[in-house]
Amino acid sequence: LYYFLVIKAPEYVNRGMGNPKLMSNVMEKIKVPLPPLEVQNEIVKVLDNYTKSIKELKEKINKELVARKKQYSWYRDYLLKFENKVKMVKLGDIVKVYDGTHQTPNYKTDGIPFISVENINNIYNTEKYISEEDYEKNYKIKPKIDDIFMTRIGTIGKCAIVTEDIPLAYYVSLALLRLDKNKIDSGYLKYIIESEIGRKELNKRILFTAVPIKINKGDIDKIEIPLPPLEVQKRIVEVLDNFEKICNDLNIGLPTEIEARQKQYEFYRNFLLTFKIEN
Repeated sequence: LYYFLVIKAPEYVNRGMGNPKLMSNVMEKIKVPLPPLEVQNEIVKVLDNYTKSIKELKEKINKELVARKKQYSWYRDYLLKFENKVKMVKLGDIVKVYDGTHQTPNYKTDGIPFISVENINNIYNTEKYISEEDYEKNYKIKPKIDDIFMTRIGTIGKCAIVTEDIPLAYYVSLALLRLDKNKIDSGYLKYIIESEIGRKELNKRILFTAVPIKINKGDIDKIEIPLPPLEVQKRIVEVLDNFEKICNDLNIGLPTEIEARQKQYEFYRNFLLTFKIEN
């Protein structure tokens, strides 16, 4: 009965009301095909096994994703440990640090995209905007390609590289790092800040007693990072980009496999629960 109603009951839902409803007097009228009890039991046994296999697949895939992410983090940190074979430099020697507006903006329905910590995973995906007038007035330092946004309030040390030549307004929760491109590669700086080395340097300067926790703009300059030759940086970035792509492909590929299994299960379930109706 459960498996059949999952398929059939939605057809009887009244969706013209504020909340879709399935009225009890309507449910009473749903006609259910009733094969012999032993046939019902066999159908349930088959579908239960299929449901169980999908659940087990999801659990395995989740474990695999976690394992791959750990493997990637270990590999990244390993590549970025130079064991005193390269010089250490302060970030302030190779990067200029700026922060965003400290004022809550006057949001508009369109205009210049406005981003904060919550947009760090995709800085080009925001539903907040400010006017061009406010942007010109309040932002002397405008993001350029290869600049890096780094979160510095609440979530700290997550980075995003500016890859498009479009205006972006940003909040005080983000620091804008402008690199000396003759000395450091933007991809390398992102990886090093997000690595074990970067986290340790950030932790020395994070104000854990603040609510929310934060790192002051002036302390970002003091972070020390290893600085190999530019060609070595670019090679490291190439290797890590490829490894990250493999991990991302896995993140896409395995859920797609789950979706395919789910569709296969739904087809099989519907097939099993379709009967020739006796006259």
